[in-house]
Order: sequence, then structure tokens, then C-alpha cells
Amino acid sequence: MESDHEPSRDVDQQIQELTERCTDADTKLLSRTCMRLNTELRRLAQDERRLGTYLVATRRLSEAGLHFTPQNSLDLTVRLIAMLEDETLARTIQPDISIDEFEFWQHRLTPSAYHNLASQMGQVHGYNSKSMHQCIADGLNVSRKFGDNHSIMHFREFAVEVYRAADDLDMALHFARGSLNLEEDLNVGRRVASADDVASMLALQGRLEEAADAVMEGWQYVAEFHNPYNAETMYSAMARSILNLAGRSDLLASFPAVDAIQASSPNCGRVLEYPGIDEGPRYTYVRDRAIAVEDCCHERFEEAIRRMTPWDKRLMDLGLLDAWFGVRLLLISAFRMSGKTNRLEALAAP
Repeated sequence: MESDHEPSRDVDQQIQELTERCTDADTKLLSRTCMRLNTELRRLAQDERRLGTYLVATRRLSEAGLHFTPQNSLDLTVRLIAMLEDETLARTIQPDISIDEFEFWQHRLTPSAYHNLASQMGQVHGYNSKSMHQCIADGLNVSRKFGDNHSIMHFREFAVEVYRAADDLDMALHFARGSLNLEEDLNVGRRVASADDVASMLALQGRLEEAADAVMEGWQYVAEFHNPYNAETMYSAMARSILNLAGRSDLLASFPAVDAIQASSPNCGRVLEYPGIDEGPRYTYVRDRAIAVEDCCHERFEEAIRRMTPWDKRLMDLGLLDAWFGVRLLLISAFRMSGKTNRLEALAAP
């Protein structure tokens, strides 16, 4: 008779089907669906004592849940790292796992788990926080230990955000350009992220013409990202913000519009569909921020304030301090340009 935990073709099929559904939801940026499916997959893996599936589902669950329950995502990532570093703890999920299989999952997942921890720590506690610096140092050491050169490069990309948060925009731009050149040499699909950083850092320095040129140069890298839809949603929002700030409305038609109002303009292309706030709040936030910047550029300050005020509360309540700080700065700018200076002191208060 087959034991309860003997490999079963039915279980393998369930795991494969759930994994494919998780991948499909992730590709479509449906974060809440990803959370639900990976929770189900993780529970199945635990019941059937499949460590590898359990670890992968835990990583995906922590990624999908960041903009819903940030602290839970951090807790999941910490647990994932603990299980990857402690064979005894891993065997609580799969007691009979071989040492070769355990070491396989260690090599495959440990650097990326540390990368997720650093990314989540930066978004929650700030990219120039002590905890963030420690995460980067630990992640680089782990990546070197496992000989993962791509992960080393990914950790170096954090230098852009760290120096941005420290208000050293020259160094942030230096590292953004360095990452872009390095990725060119390694022929990897992350050049669009570094191109985004280059354009954004130039814009923050007020070098808007150069930023507009960088936006146009970086657009070519969207298609090579592992999820072009993801890259397109993020890059298009950034591009439209910078081009509006630079007064280069003649270039907007090169990029998809992020909402129907933009699409009605003679200088806009197709409308890019973003997941709704219930499914993909991160992407809704990026879209709304781009629309608010365009509203401010056209002196529609009330619309910008109305759009971003709910995000100010939502991000603060969630504890996503890096994104919240950006929203608060945008609101301060909108109130100031609208002439409602009586609100500035309260908005600028710690």
C-alpha cells in the first residue's frame, strides 16, 4: 500500500498546475492572486513534504505580499533564509531530503532570498538605514560564497537607491551608469532597470534635457526584460513623468499612455493596462504618481492632490516609508504650486 507521503503522480500534477497558475499570475502582475495561489502551493508542499516547492512558494509569497502586508513579507523572507541556512530546520518540512538536494536549493535560492530581504528592508525602513546597509553587506558575502556573479551585480544596483536616499545624486548617477555599462557587458536582461535609474537621477538633478534623452535611449531595453509587461508598466510611467517635466510633449507618443485621459491627447499612443489596486497596488501607485506629475505640469494641482492624498495615508499605514516619502514630497510640491501654503507646515512636519 502506498504511504501518505510517498511520491504521487496526482500530487506532482497538482504542484505543476499550481506552479503554472502562479507564474501566469505573476506575469500579469496580479499580486493578490499570486499571494492566494502561493499560499495554497506552500500548504500543499508542506503537507506532501516537498521542500523545494515549499521554499519557492515562500519566496514568491513574500514578493507578492509586500504591498499588502509588508511585515509579513519580511517575516517570510527571514524564515526562508533561516531554512536555507539550517538543514535541521529544513528537515521539519522534508525529513528525508538528501544532502545533495538540500545543497541544490541552497545554491539556487539563498542569494535571491538575501536580495529580497534587502529590497524589502529598503522599502520599509529606507534605503539608507542601518538595516539596509547590513542586508547589502550580508547579501554580497553570500553571493560571493556561492559564486553567483549575477546576484553580486544585483546587490551593487542597490548603491543607486542608497546614495539617492543619502541625497548624493552624483554618486547615485555614477552607480546607475556603471550598472548599465556592466550589464551591457554581461548581456543580461536588467538593462532597463539601470536605464530607468540613469534617467531618474538626471531628472532629480534638474538635468531634464539629458534625462529626456536618457529616457529615449533606455526604451529599447524594455523588450529584453524577463517580463516585458512589468518593465513596460514601470518604464512608461517614469518616461512620461520625465518628458512632461522636460516639456517634451512631442516625444510622448513614443510611449503608451497610462490612462484614458492621457490617451485622448494628440501626443499619446495606446493605453497601457495596469492591474487594479486590489490586485496590484504597486503598479497602481506608479501609474497614479505619473498622472499626478502630469497634472502638476499642466497646473491641475487639485487633481494631483486628490489622486495622491489616499496614497499618502495608505503607504504610511502599511509602513512603506520609501514610497510614502516620495508621495509626501509630491503633495508638498502640489500644495505649494497651487498657492495653498497654509498646509505646508503640517505636511513637512516629522
